[in-house]
Amino acid sequence: MKRFFVTALVFMLAFMPALLWATGGSEAPGRGGTSNLGAGLDSNNRFSTTRNITVGVWDRATAADPSPENNFWTNYIKQGMLRDHNVNVTYIPIPRWTEVEFLNNLMAAGTAPDVVSTFDYPTIRTYAEMGGITDLAPLLQDFRHLIPSVAELLTDDNLYWNRDPNTGRIWAIPGRLAINPGLNLFVRQDWMSTLGVAPPATIQQFEAMLRSFRTNATRLVGAAQASNIIPLMITDDVGWYARNLIASFIPHNITDRDFFIYGFGDPRAPTLPGTKEAFRLLNRWYNEGLLWDEFALGNATIADDLKRSGVVGAFMQNWDQPFRGGGMDINTTLMRVVSPQAQFVAVNPSPFINDAGFPRKFISSSIDRHIAFPATNREPVASLLYLEWITRQENLEFLQFGVEGINHRRHTDGAWELLAAGAPHAINSVNNYDYTITINGVRRATPELTVRSVALSYPGISADSVMGAFYIPQSYDRAGRNYQVGAIYAEVGMGTALRQLTDVLYATALSASPADFDRIWDQGLAAYLNAGGQAIINERTTAWQRVYGNNAMLP
Repeated sequence: MKRFFVTALVFMLAFMPALLWATGGSEAPGRGGTSNLGAGLDSNNRFSTTRNITVGVWDRATAADPSPENNFWTNYIKQGMLRDHNVNVTYIPIPRWTEVEFLNNLMAAGTAPDVVSTFDYPTIRTYAEMGGITDLAPLLQDFRHLIPSVAELLTDDNLYWNRDPNTGRIWAIPGRLAINPGLNLFVRQDWMSTLGVAPPATIQQFEAMLRSFRTNATRLVGAAQASNIIPLMITDDVGWYARNLIASFIPHNITDRDFFIYGFGDPRAPTLPGTKEAFRLLNRWYNEGLLWDEFALGNATIADDLKRSGVVGAFMQNWDQPFRGGGMDINTTLMRVVSPQAQFVAVNPSPFINDAGFPRKFISSSIDRHIAFPATNREPVASLLYLEWITRQENLEFLQFGVEGINHRRHTDGAWELLAAGAPHAINSVNNYDYTITINGVRRATPELTVRSVALSYPGISADSVMGAFYIPQSYDRAGRNYQVGAIYAEVGMGTALRQLTDVLYATALSASPADFDRIWDQGLAAYLNAGGQAIINERTTAWQRVYGNNAMLP
């Protein structure tokens, strides 16, 4: 908390001129009229004088990546924006795996890009409450006609997802999650075949399989690597990597009300019923040597490198994780380095069965990253036009599939198959996800072309493997809901602090001795609640009652 208030003070001092601007003039976006902000646009929505905007882009810091702010794809966008709208675009790299902390620093210093995107909406809300974020509601009202592609893609559901029912303000617009199978469980097919193990259908069978991986380590990876075997990969982001397992411990009939109040809308929250027992199981597995013993120090990049090295038996991650990378993906690397039979396959159906006997998965709603304009953004209309430009179908398809013959080949049925391309045409995030911030997932002109192209979107990976992971039965999936109850002020400024407390709780409870598990969990949860978690629960309870009364489920 002390660190937060120091940061807030720095932010207020750095932002004072911007705050005066944002609350004063008639052209201040979100604080007054916006009609004059579009002045200078001709009939083709091109500015008469050149405008300049900055846009945040994730830097994944992998050896194969070109400069994320200066490459073939950024040049394509820059040239198109200058040609079509007379807008200069400059990209600002933001480290992917510490993006929340980095964005916090930029916001506090008043140097954030004009267009930012983040999964962490509480960070946006925190700075919005201090006057540091542009209210997008007036912009959508006055200039929606400038963004027809964005409006068609996102629909009103996403455009107004974050609208405060009390004030009408919109601090961020979430992009669309167009491909949404959630997380899958992946297991080494060659290991199961070697040991004669069938794909697990229950948690008990899954546990037995992990034990067989450990006890047969020498047979599976050789004597030199036997001590390094990791039956189940879990990283420092325990809540994400164990998400499907945790979901199986959450009561099947949990209400929308309780999920909103105790889970803060996130199935990884430690306050949800059943979470403690999920971690009791993970704790037992850790103490049996079934998990990575250095999980607390390992991020997603390190974890994927270990999977490529051939020592990991199973993991839970995004539905397409083994296929991502265009020749450097996990499965292709395994087949090249280990053996042609080495690959991860999705277990279908999931063995993580809940109290109702169903393979429950909590999947996201249709929203993806939250896109916001900091208050220092002096060109909000140019920034809207940027979102429109990258979302236009012809531009989006080029960004996602690139140059024919280099990045993709055309099939007779109209599907496009992605190819592994080297510099300067390399695509280093799935479908150039880092540049298509209004969408997560392939989008072709028709749904049929989209599905066929999804199957061919992973160079070197068979369409059957992709579809086998894509079409995991979703009958029992539970998607996120939009709880529009207005601001929860107890959450303001607490996102990072509570996330860090959650990480500490999960890491210490998972690695504790079994005898100490209850004590460590209870102490960690108490610290979480005392630091602000209970205040949030209390305010969410009141907010729900105010908006939805005694109804336990949303309409």
